[in-house]
Amino acid sequence: MKKIIILILLLCPLILVSQTRTDNWFFGENSGINISAIDYSVKVLNNGNIFAPASVSSISSPLGEIVLYTNGSISVNNQHQFIETDKGIGGDFDRAQSTIIIPKPNAPNIYYIFGARKVASPNIFDPIKPGLYYTEYDANKKEIIKKRTQIISVPTSKITAVHHNDGKSIWLVCMGLNTFDGDSEPTRAFFSIKISDKGIENDFIIKKLRENNLPKSGAIKLSPNGDKLAFASLEDGMNVYNFNSLNGSISNKLNVTKINPIKTHFVYGLEFSPNSNYIYCSSKDDDNFSYIHQYDLGRNDFGYKYKQIFKSGSQSNYGALQLAINGKIYHSLNSGNNINDFDHKLGVIENPNELAENVIYIRNAIDLGIGKSYLGLPNFIQSYFKTKISTEHGCVNIPTKLTAISYTTIDDGIWDFGDGNTATGASPSHIYKKTGKFTVNAIVSYDGQKVKVTKEIEIFPLPEVTSGLKLIQCDASGLGEVFFNLNEINSQVTTDYEMKGFVFYETENEAIKGINHIPDSNKYKIKNPKQELFVRVVDLKGCYSITSFSIETTSSKLDPINDFYTCEDSDGIDNNNEGLFDLISIEKSIRDNQNIPSTTSLRFFSSNLDAQITKDELTDNYNSTSSTIWVRLDNKLSCGGIEPFNLVVNSKPKISIND
Repeated sequence: MKKIIILILLLCPLILVSQTRTDNWFFGENSGINISAIDYSVKVLNNGNIFAPASVSSISSPLGEIVLYTNGSISVNNQHQFIETDKGIGGDFDRAQSTIIIPKPNAPNIYYIFGARKVASPNIFDPIKPGLYYTEYDANKKEIIKKRTQIISVPTSKITAVHHNDGKSIWLVCMGLNTFDGDSEPTRAFFSIKISDKGIENDFIIKKLRENNLPKSGAIKLSPNGDKLAFASLEDGMNVYNFNSLNGSISNKLNVTKINPIKTHFVYGLEFSPNSNYIYCSSKDDDNFSYIHQYDLGRNDFGYKYKQIFKSGSQSNYGALQLAINGKIYHSLNSGNNINDFDHKLGVIENPNELAENVIYIRNAIDLGIGKSYLGLPNFIQSYFKTKISTEHGCVNIPTKLTAISYTTIDDGIWDFGDGNTATGASPSHIYKKTGKFTVNAIVSYDGQKVKVTKEIEIFPLPEVTSGLKLIQCDASGLGEVFFNLNEINSQVTTDYEMKGFVFYETENEAIKGINHIPDSNKYKIKNPKQELFVRVVDLKGCYSITSFSIETTSSKLDPINDFYTCEDSDGIDNNNEGLFDLISIEKSIRDNQNIPSTTSLRFFSSNLDAQITKDELTDNYNSTSSTIWVRLDNKLSCGGIEPFNLVVNSKPKISIND
């Protein structure tokens, strides 16, 4: 019965309403869409009440109900009525991303509406100086409880935001002019502002940039995972930096290749892919043809390169790009070349996590009806789009842990593993009985929201292994302590052993649990004359098989070996007590004396232990004082004997193998 209920919940998403902060978009002129976090459907909304040619932001409650939206100048409540105030929000409504709405952490009904202004307002009834402002709104009362308040008093533009590493606080990042110590005039800078349950904190992180003026209109975006920051401007193209979501610092400008350095491209819209691996940008060239390009942040071959995704067939404007909870990127369309030109359509990048050659872009994907799309789409906290299934693959007949991640802790989930089985929980494990690709769906709950996540994972076969094998080691001359190099079994256990890992255990239970492995598999001391051991054979996908093999000791089959002599000056140096021994000739002598065929190997080592674990083999000419060395005989896959013999340096050798 439980499985049936779970399947109904997964297959009938209408039972669960869409529930995220980003469900409802209002933008352009009376345009709107609702994007379901549960079934990814898109519904056109015709009840919007705003004129937002470039800058706009909207926010929904955790239950997916619209709370308010703004163009940075005026704000509209959930009844689509203007929120009364005798002061505007303060932002430049005709510039890209000059506003954003941020919920106050741990205060469910309080929202900060931010507005950035680059130039003074010409409105004599409400003059506004350049700077960054915020207005505080109470969603319960449906009224502003703190009017426009300035927090940065210098020309400011471009706002984006992402969650802090704690999953609660939020970093707001904007651009502004700042006069640093030692400078005679202000220069371009990033401002990182932390918003916590204490409110808007005062200790800003300020990053100096080289340019003196604020860039012209264009987007700014933080990546969903919070580790990259990018901004566009009509004259500078695109710029990308590293961002630290723990402390708000910005560093290390990336070497991003400029789009077509011969022909000017004016970059306006920006967006990261859901997995944060790619950046998409919208631009137009000198002839007013518009483009979308993809940058691959995973490849830096002398600069991060771009590939074209789309080029318009007629002259048109660039438009904003905005990621949605369904994993797609939407594109605002203009039919002309001015900010007041519009279209009634949205474009969409269907699969932005793919490489450029596999990306699908549909230009007229959504008809807005009576709504008009200008240059802007709603500006959201980017980490709202971080939610995903992180598991990439698994192994047949071994538990696969399915993990969903977001900007905060996942509280619960309803899972369909794609093979007819289901489960609940934040991070369940599942054993797949077959190999192949499976589409995993889950509805996960966090921060009062419910979001559908989907992922195709591949289940791989286990390594093929051979059981019942045996390693035999010689108890050299009855000396008692016998050591094994367990890795000598590797090539016998499986094919392509060079591409696999081997972990050894003394018991099967330890091998199954993956605990108490044998730490030094190259030098294992046998505990009984015949002993069973276990090995995990692990392939490059992390899949493993367990098999057993035995290790045994045997007495040496070699007869005692006579001493070998050489002259003290055979190494070309007198009176150093060393001589040069020809091990090739010594090997031939031993073979002849003991009738050892060429199919059986003879190897030389400087100690009994080295001979047992086949470490540091001696070859060819060996320069030494008088010493004992050990010869090891291996017949097929077993040790046939380990026997010591002496090398003697003598000025008058009884036997000289060099004669």
